[in-house]
Amino acid sequence: MKKTIVNLMAIILYIGVAKAQTTPSFAQIAEKINKAQALVIDARSAEEFQQSHIKGAVNINPAGADYQKDLKQLTGQKPIVIYSIGSGRSNSLAKVLNEKGFRDVWVLDGGFSKWIGSGYPIEDHTKQAAITTAAYNKLTQSAKVVLIDFGSKYCGSCKKLVPVLDSLENQKSFGAKIIKIESYEQAKLVKEKNIKSLPTLLLYKDGKLVWQKVGQASTQEISAAVSQNKPAGAIASSK
Repeated sequence: MKKTIVNLMAIILYIGVAKAQTTPSFAQIAEKINKAQALVIDARSAEEFQQSHIKGAVNINPAGADYQKDLKQLTGQKPIVIYSIGSGRSNSLAKVLNEKGFRDVWVLDGGFSKWIGSGYPIEDHTKQAAITTAAYNKLTQSAKVVLIDFGSKYCGSCKKLVPVLDSLENQKSFGAKIIKIESYEQAKLVKEKNIKSLPTLLLYKDGKLVWQKVGQASTQEISAAVSQNKPAGAIASSK
């Protein structure tokens, strides 16, 4: 009897391992997209999708009016790759698809931000003028100490950082010029600076990178980084 139970457990374990899937790398996903071997779903809003998206992707927004209609049109004939800015909305949609019986569903690790920062191609329809390398370098030298915020108005974590930066911006003693960059309007620059997650803060002194932070940062943390790099008694306007 014990032997039977052990064998049964071994079979269950084998089946579980056999069904487990490893999330494909970006290179593997890019290859599947190029060969039309995967359905790519953009889980962001229609506005975000219209600005830029992975080539060949379709937009299924969980908060959109056509969400249920869009779900019914999915067939499951190809593996599905889902992405959003990070992984919040894409994970939610993946869970829904799994519950509906779709099995080959992958969430793009790191989301659209990491895809752009890693240098993979996108369809870019933004009308904002691109910030060139030369122009960016001028920005980093536009004050003794410059804090550049790579974020997005669509990014939840970025929105949480806004009041922190606004508070610092209003402090005359802060000592750094703050420059905010809408990342999805500057895909080429994001790739060049290897920005793979939003928000990302880059602190420059005399045009040289001296500190960086990926993700949320507190007022105290940013102030400490600036204080360590600003000249004594210096006040830098961010206006």
